[in-house]
Order: sequence, then C-alpha cells, then structure tokens
Amino acid sequence: MPSLVQALDYEDSVNFVTAGEASAFGSSPFSHLCRKLGDRLQGVYFLGKGSSPYPTPVVAVCWADTHDQARKLHKLLWNQDFVPFVLVETVDTIRLYSGFRYQQPADSQEESGLIEPLRDFNRIHEVLEGFRAGEIDDGALWSKWGQHVDPSRRVDWHLLANLEKLSQKLRGQELDKDTSHAFIGRFVYLRYLLDRGFLSPRKLERWGLKESQVFSRDARLRAFSKLNRLLDDETDGLNGCIFPFAKSAITQEHLTTVATAFCGDDPTRGQTVFDFAAYDFSYIPVETLSVIYEQFLHEPDTDQSTSSPGKR
Repeated sequence: MPSLVQALDYEDSVNFVTAGEASAFGSSPFSHLCRKLGDRLQGVYFLGKGSSPYPTPVVAVCWADTHDQARKLHKLLWNQDFVPFVLVETVDTIRLYSGFRYQQPADSQEESGLIEPLRDFNRIHEVLEGFRAGEIDDGALWSKWGQHVDPSRRVDWHLLANLEKLSQKLRGQELDKDTSHAFIGRFVYLRYLLDRGFLSPRKLERWGLKESQVFSRDARLRAFSKLNRLLDDETDGLNGCIFPFAKSAITQEHLTTVATAFCGDDPTRGQTVFDFAAYDFSYIPVETLSVIYEQFLHEPDTDQSTSSPGKR
C-alpha cells in the first residue's frame, strides 16, 4: 500500500475504498474514475460509507510520475465533478488540489486549483494532519480547509457560464435564442461523441471527413452539415436526431464562433475569452451534461452583461 495512504490512516478505515474495490460501486462516478485513471488512482476516502447508501466522497489519492501528469490528473478529476479534495503524490512533492476548481492555465499563469505543493517535511506533516481519517470522520477537515471548496467553480457551473456567454455572442450575430441554444447543444453532443470515441478518426474518414473540418477554427459549414446529416441517418445506435435546429439559419460565421470557442479560443481575438479547452467530455458525467443543458435551455433573456450562474 502506498505510503501516503498509510500516513493518512486510510489503510484500515472502512471509509477508504481502493481502486481495486471499485466494482462494489457498480456504475457510480467512482467506478468510472477507476476505469479512466487506472493505477494512477489509489483510492477515495468517503464520509459515511458504512452508514449511508450514498456516501460522500471527500479525498481522492493519486500517484503521478511528473508534475505535468499531476496537473492532468487534477483536470480530469475536476471534469468528473466528484470529489472536493485531490492529493497527488509525485517523486518529490505531494500536491494538494481543489477538486472543484480548475482553469486551463496560460503559459505564465500559476496552476489553477492547486492549493499547495508540499515539499518541506514540516509543512507536509502540518497539512496532512488535517486530512487524516479521524479529521474527516469528525468534521474537523472542513473547518480547516472548507474555504477551498467553492461550488461556483465546479465544472457544471463553469460550463453553464461558458455556454451562456457563447449564446450571447451568437445572439449578437443575429441568431435567435432558441436556435443558438439548440446549435450549441448540438455541438456539446458532437464533442461528447468525439471525446467518448464514438466519432473516431476511422469513422470520420469512412464518412469522408476530418476532425479539423468540424472541431477546429478551420471548421467548414459543408463538413458540419454533412456530419449532422450522417448522424441523423445513423443506424448503429447513435441518436443523432437530438437537439434539432434550423440548419438553414446557421452561417459560416456562427460555426466559426462555436467551433473556435470549443477549442478554447475566441475567433475575434477580442475581449471575450472562453475556457472550453478545460473540458474533457469523456469524463464529465452524462447526467451532469443533461442537467447543465436543461438549465441552459431556461436561461433568462439578458443583455450582454449576463450575471454569473453562481449568483442566479
């Protein structure tokens, strides 16, 4: 058993579930995490696992070979929207992350969501004391570290805010609200199919398409229309008829705006900045996407200064 798990007294606690025990959770987010992260995930500490049919995940413990790999693990766990704290052990540090806060970093930007990189022995001991099994079980963890758990920074609120901002941009390009919402919803669906491997390079090639023709700044309306037509006619289990919209209303400008935003860029290189590059739709639970889209559909009519979803 890895030393970090032992140091936190997780090893003998009924509330700690190792990655190898994930099958007991059926189709839960934890079992999905284990399939995606493999041996990088050592386990998750839950609150009330022994007494509740729906225990609350509190701390995920991971191992990474490099700091870059640690950052990627944090990003994927944030997309999973599953656990408030993430501890990643590397060769020379222990990195404490907020599992509910992430932003795609610029080259010069500090690592977003990193609460503290622990290198000094005394500091490691001081911080880890707050994450020991007993501290979690009696609630002391929250008084020490609860300020780092900000629900408004979770992936669902973050994505909803970006969808609303993108909708406002399309409506500034004379696309009505209902069509812009359906068009964006369709693109979320396409990204979901792409990230989950349903739209594989082989399938796109078989259809005479390239990924860049739909999912990049160079997206073209003819290729986008062809992909949607083929999905609408798909018979192998993909329901391509969801999010119907008036395709004749979509212009090349609209497509460029949305495709470029989903790459994490802004086609006008102006003040509007999107953060779609932070999302991995193979990790965001489909139930979360469904709830986000339902909220997005009922977005109230506002001006360009849409309030943040955390204040609604």
